[in-house]
Amino acid sequence: MRGAQDAMGDAGGKMLGEISTMTGYVRAPKTTYVVKHPIRAMRMARVRRDLEEALTPGRIALGLGVLAAIPAGIWFARRYRDWRQANAEVEA
Repeated sequence: MRGAQDAMGDAGGKMLGEISTMTGYVRAPKTTYVVKHPIRAMRMARVRRDLEEALTPGRIALGLGVLAAIPAGIWFARRYRDWRQANAEVEA
């Protein structure tokens, strides 16, 4: 482990330590992580729940509709501008 710390500095060694700790929790029951790190576990659960509520099928469909409407609106606005310029030249 000392060679990895020398090559990547202290932060790299700390990161590897955190990764090895987390892989241990993957194999262990989830209650182990909750007991040892209750605040982090509750924050992770809250973020997961918020993401599940944020990405509902209706909101995804609405977002895709907006993404399709923006280019269509730009195209329509340009055509309308060109049409008005063409009519202004005819009247002048």
